[in-house]
Amino acid sequence: MYRHEFELAKRQVARFSLSLLRIVRASFRKRIAFSIPSIELRSTSTQKVQHPPRLFRAQK
Repeated sequence: MYRHEFELAKRQVARFSLSLLRIVRASFRKRIAFSIPSIELRSTSTQKVQHPPRLFRAQK
C-alpha cells in the first residue's frame, strides 16, 4: 500500500514539473515573439488558452 502511494506521488511530481516546464517554455517563447513578431506569436497565443489563467497570475 505504501509503495503504491509513493508511485502515485512520483507521478504527480512528474506531471507538476512537466506543466511547470511548459509554462516556462511558453513565457520564454512569448518574450521571443515580442522581439521578433512572426509565426511564433500565433503558436504562443494558441498555447496560452490551454493553461488555466490561475497559473499565469501566479507567475507574475
